[in-house]
Amino acid sequence: MGLTASKNIPASAPIYPKEYIPNYDDAKAPHYVMFKHEEGRIVFAKSGPASDKEGEGLPPTTIPELLKKAGTGINKGKPALLVERDENGNYPEIEEKGNIPG
Repeated sequence: MGLTASKNIPASAPIYPKEYIPNYDDAKAPHYVMFKHEEGRIVFAKSGPASDKEGEGLPPTTIPELLKKAGTGINKGKPALLVERDENGNYPEIEEKGNIPG
């Protein structure tokens, strides 16, 4: 009835087959880029949720797309990505002990 005490909690994280993990050694581009004109390629796993196979993997996306999705739709107005600022748009002053008021 909603209690978690009766749930079986695994002793360790699951171990997935190698095909579920993307192999960045086979990538034809670096796994990061620094400049806005560069393109970072998405490296897919051979199978599993990180693959690009229809019906098996998740659709490819980017971090900016996820952030945009987090701030719109049903999540619009939720405080997870909000920043505390004063009426002039400035961050609050840090107190002597290093605490930020709020």
